[in-house]
Amino acid sequence: MELGPVLTPLLGYGHGLTPSGDDFLLGILFALEWTAFQGRDEFIAALLPLLTRTTEISAVMLKMGGSRPLWRAFTAVGDSPRTRCCQRN
Repeated sequence: MELGPVLTPLLGYGHGLTPSGDDFLLGILFALEWTAFQGRDEFIAALLPLLTRTTEISAVMLKMGGSRPLWRAFTAVGDSPRTRCCQRN
């Protein structure tokens, strides 16, 4: 399945510095990384050439969203002692 036609309408959709469609795509990137989904790299490869369709800030956010070191740092927060208070025993 070609992802470009699916991603194109979402990129830049909405208002503000990070349009809602871009925020949605960032959430998808997070879910793909979190679940170690095999199609993650293809998703990123389809997304990167389309980043000219959105704001500069949002394009940087999405580029960084495809960065594994960023997500490793982000998910490490969930493993910290401070967040364990919310977990059931």
